[in-house]
Amino acid sequence: MTTTRLWIIAGSAAAVVAALVLILVFAVPLPTPGPTPTSTPTPTRTATPTPTATATTTPTPTTAPTPTAATCENTSTEQYQAMARSNGWVSWSTVDEQIGARPFDDFPGGPPDGWIVCRWGAGPEVATDNIIDLAWARIDPYNAVSAMQHLEETGWARSETDASGATLFTSETSGPGGAFLFTPSDVRWAAYAEYLEYITSPDEPR
Repeated sequence: MTTTRLWIIAGSAAAVVAALVLILVFAVPLPTPGPTPTSTPTPTRTATPTPTATATTTPTPTTAPTPTAATCENTSTEQYQAMARSNGWVSWSTVDEQIGARPFDDFPGGPPDGWIVCRWGAGPEVATDNIIDLAWARIDPYNAVSAMQHLEETGWARSETDASGATLFTSETSGPGGAFLFTPSDVRWAAYAEYLEYITSPDEPR
């Protein structure tokens, strides 16, 4: 074999080896690139809302209205006053006088605050029995019950309470012990039961 043929065979073998190397290189799969890491987003700080002060209104304390003071005029009906005027009568209070009716003195709690007894007649200076006494007072439920129990215990006759809540007490005789009428807010007295219709409350509308 000649030298030239040997070089040809050697060159061919080298070419085959090189081709095999290239085939192996390209046949091996390339590594798949991993996902590109993304940067973690920075949390956005939100401002905390400042609490708004709520305006509070302080309630204004309410005071109970002052009760109307009792007088002879506002504790008697207009019809009765017209009758008294036609007789030429006038009225005056006997609360501070030594004589005159004092119907509330025997109540367990004594006379209620603001009570009044009015005498109607020709005048305080005229000596006559031609007069009419009318008495009125505000009274709370507790003292009203105590007074009614006292009247029953001392012999007064009690009538049935009517639809308006009024209770009548009369003495054994028609007068001059008189008659009491207890309403839900006051007590009234007259020398005779029929005279009770002449009495009204100063709190009632005219």
